[in-house]
Amino acid sequence: MPRKCEARGRGIIPREPVSHEVASLRLWKTLGVVTALSLSLAGCVPVSGSTAGQPTPGQQGDIFAGLPKEGQRAPNATLVDLQGSQLKISDFRGRPLIINFWATWCPPCRAEIPELDAVYREHRDKGLEVLGIDYGEDSQTVQGFLKGMEVSYRIVLDPYDEAADGYRIAALPTSFFVDSEGIIRAVHLGGMDRQAIEQKLAKILPKD
Repeated sequence: MPRKCEARGRGIIPREPVSHEVASLRLWKTLGVVTALSLSLAGCVPVSGSTAGQPTPGQQGDIFAGLPKEGQRAPNATLVDLQGSQLKISDFRGRPLIINFWATWCPPCRAEIPELDAVYREHRDKGLEVLGIDYGEDSQTVQGFLKGMEVSYRIVLDPYDEAADGYRIAALPTSFFVDSEGIIRAVHLGGMDRQAIEQKLAKILPKD
């Protein structure tokens, strides 16, 4: 099996041999995410037969249909931070959490990083955590991208696609707002400005 899958010049490198079924799923997700890169803040949503533009309501609905729903418990997954240490999503239980799936090659993902960081800085004294889960890239790529940037929240890797598969990620960025009990209270597909983040954040922050 080839060790590198090229999609519009961006490589997704498996960390270990996988079955044909898993490889096919990863290839489908990768092509869907990369093919649909949009330069707007609407998000990198797969659009059949097009490499740009906005998703139709039906297409966006199809993507949402596969995601974990509001009111469900957030799926757990083992992740790796940029120093190589393992952590789990469940480690954040007891604190409000934004889970943000992103990648360095995704323009809306890059655009919302400062917004997420500003929100995190403002609300971390209330216990807020933000977990930026990179999609399919290695530590060197991510650290090179972040060099010189001020990102205060935690950036982690998903080396075996455990989180991406568990959350059924088919487009980037995708974000989940999880309360302190580990329950998903809001889901957002596409890039967010600060106002959009704050509106959904209100559903998970402790009340004054």
